[in-house]
Amino acid sequence: MVNLFHDSEQRDGVTFNWNLFPSTRLEASQLSTPLGCLYQPLLESQVSSTQFPIQCTTCKNYMNPFIKVDRANNMWWCQMCQKRTFLPPDFKIPDQAESDSEWPPQLRSKSTTIEYELPENINEKVQENLPFTFVFIIDVFAHLDDVQDEVFQTLIDSLIHSIEQIPNGYLIGLVTFEETVHIHDLVGSTSYSFNKNFVQGHKAKSAYKSIFDKPTIDKVLERIGLTRSTLQNDYQESQLVQKNILVELNDETRSQISSYIKNLKPKVITSYKPDASPGLAHYITSLLLSQCTFKYFMGKVIYASSVAGTNFPGTIVNPELKEVIRSHNDISKLNAPNFLPSSKFYQALAYIASGQTFENAWYIADSTSVKTTDYELSSTNPTWSVDLCSSSLDQTGIYEMKSLSSYTMGKIYLFESFNSNQFKQSLYNAINLSDQTFRNTLTITTSNNLKISRMIFTGGYALPSSYHKSGEKFYNSYHEKISDTLTKFDSALQKKNFTNRWKFNELSGGDTLAIYFEMNTVKSSKEITSNGTKEVFVQFQVNYYDIVRKKWFLKVTTVQRPTTLAIILKRSDILKEREVLLSFNQKCWSVLLARLLINKINTTLGYDKFDNLIDLMDSVIIKLLHNFGGLSLKANSSLEEQSNPYYMLQQIYEINENFKDLPSLIYNLRKNPQLIRIFNSSPDETAYYHSWFMRMDEKLSINAIQPKLFKVDDKSEEIALNSKCLNLPSKTFLIMDTIFHIIVYYITNGNESKLDLHHSKNDYLLDTRDKSILPALEFIDKDLHENPRPFIPKYVITQTNHSQARFLIARLDPIEKDLPTVNAIPKKVDKGFLSYFKSKIDISTSYDLIMTDDPSLKQYYDGLVKSIKVYKVEQDSN
Repeated sequence: MVNLFHDSEQRDGVTFNWNLFPSTRLEASQLSTPLGCLYQPLLESQVSSTQFPIQCTTCKNYMNPFIKVDRANNMWWCQMCQKRTFLPPDFKIPDQAESDSEWPPQLRSKSTTIEYELPENINEKVQENLPFTFVFIIDVFAHLDDVQDEVFQTLIDSLIHSIEQIPNGYLIGLVTFEETVHIHDLVGSTSYSFNKNFVQGHKAKSAYKSIFDKPTIDKVLERIGLTRSTLQNDYQESQLVQKNILVELNDETRSQISSYIKNLKPKVITSYKPDASPGLAHYITSLLLSQCTFKYFMGKVIYASSVAGTNFPGTIVNPELKEVIRSHNDISKLNAPNFLPSSKFYQALAYIASGQTFENAWYIADSTSVKTTDYELSSTNPTWSVDLCSSSLDQTGIYEMKSLSSYTMGKIYLFESFNSNQFKQSLYNAINLSDQTFRNTLTITTSNNLKISRMIFTGGYALPSSYHKSGEKFYNSYHEKISDTLTKFDSALQKKNFTNRWKFNELSGGDTLAIYFEMNTVKSSKEITSNGTKEVFVQFQVNYYDIVRKKWFLKVTTVQRPTTLAIILKRSDILKEREVLLSFNQKCWSVLLARLLINKINTTLGYDKFDNLIDLMDSVIIKLLHNFGGLSLKANSSLEEQSNPYYMLQQIYEINENFKDLPSLIYNLRKNPQLIRIFNSSPDETAYYHSWFMRMDEKLSINAIQPKLFKVDDKSEEIALNSKCLNLPSKTFLIMDTIFHIIVYYITNGNESKLDLHHSKNDYLLDTRDKSILPALEFIDKDLHENPRPFIPKYVITQTNHSQARFLIARLDPIEKDLPTVNAIPKKVDKGFLSYFKSKIDISTSYDLIMTDDPSLKQYYDGLVKSIKVYKVEQDSN
């Protein structure tokens, strides 16, 4: 397939699932999922300018290459609102230009994305020496079983090493906790302690509300000798800096801080659920940073813990009531009494970290109707992100805390131990700000007849729309530009923030947003007129602060896409169908569908009608292939088994070239244990997988949906993702890359060729680059690191009949001889067909290779073909 929009996608970082927009309701319905795009706001710009950005005086959109110039009247026509604006007197347009470079930067053909370095006079002034702040919150528990392994000492050493990498001039703070929370003076060798009863908690709903009220806030501040006061303009006059709770790094303080941290003593415990107060630690940290820092405060809180919270606020589990850590099943059946109040608590803290007041934060989090879009934020309020690092074989409550990370644009990391290299590298990545921007505000605007529907991302804070923000002048445009339509992909349990503006405390280079749109369409093709909408425009405006360059920037990306009306007017209705097919991007479509489904799962109550997700996915793919893909059996296809099952399927089935990857992508998505079948993971693992997937770029996302499998022996090659690979010769390595895991599987046929593996702990083979797995490691270094991921994947070293072989085997597609034949498919296409396969498969059957209740890929293709036929018959009979 030729991608006609490839160059603009690479330049602008905007990829649509359909590049030809619908004009009629029927055309919109046939798409089966919402129109949408993936957008990378920090993709490096090819064009930059120090000139003053020029705006339309009517709609406030920025000048771009798609505008029209009225030379006679010295004006320019804005394609977003169809109004004219006078050109600045000093804005020179050449009478005759021999090359694109002679035009002003804003109007050059490749300036669809342009980055402006903003002068201070159009932004509120930020101190030139404004320091960035790191606050570390760590638990000081050391389990008796881990004392010998010096896990706590490794944590301390890693913390000291990370601080050594932070440049002079930054501010550092430290909070530790066990059952008591300690706020540390890092150069005065003192601390302020808050025991677990300092903030009283009760079962009454008002208990959480009370800790966000003024009396409790004042009580905490008085304990440290602080007061609520106006934020300082000069950071050195901040109360926290004056009290040495935040210490500026320099040659002298650096050694004092290291010495202080080295002397921290662990609290040795025998229980894996000790009396712990992480919620109180987060609460006090949020209170201090929001009330006692300085204007334009920017920072990052890094939380590292191996225990679950047992004390109010933010309780995860209460051992005194003989509670066990909750599962997805407990959450879905409302058998996790701490889940909802604690989730709201951490959500409120996330709003505070985004710049909201204490009072409003709890009001928004606790209310089912109040939304963040009801409140504007002050640009001077402190903001920070929260990285969550959890190290435990059990769960520590990351699922409840996830909003604290996602809403602030922090990151989630899971480790089995703080001893792991994965933790050390992740901690270093957390303090590396080289590819990050801060105080990001995104505004998305559209031309007439195109509406913003929603944004699905890891998080961020939804602001009031630019139409509401602008007051009465643009208020009437709100419903014309922002859709409030609810679809089958929406959860009834989720708050809806209808807006076109979002705030991100920080963004990283690879972060990718999913934006969805809705076209204003006519009822039928008979109502299409020649003066209808032939093309649509979308403008992305990102305003951000670069902490390294210490400057404000505005990045403007403007994209244009045609509608079906433009094709009909230029050519014919028949050629329109061909252009629609050519406009389809199957990979982008799959990623956008996955984000819709995950967003439906991640509701206030933890998940929403999980069992219906597979049915929804099946109905969507069946409808799409019925309308466009045309999946069918070849007339004279050979059913003989080939050595490559994917090649066999290509011989058996016919499908439109633009849709050929969809069945296998959706097949792998519907059984994906990290993204969709979340009941195979713990809630904390789900929070980790979902938070990263929702910010990945398209390439990483596709790999996360459908793992890659490689064979490494005399030569290395990618192979089909099916169970046949387990029959390869002994001493062959299989490398599976699921993005989150890199699995090294060694095929053995006897004890003489086995690797010397522990049942679970095999990191020593990686650390020492053991020669027994060296061929696999060399392949990983060469081939898998070409596409860097934003986190350190977990490595699993396993082999035939090893306990961790399930990591690979569970992701393989069963082949035909693994499963009995399925002769029929249900007629109701709106209910999916996975349950049907389960009912027909005898779980007690002895399989040669894999025992599974999933259909084989061929059975899935067969099911699609038959369901598409049923769908067509039902449609024709209506």
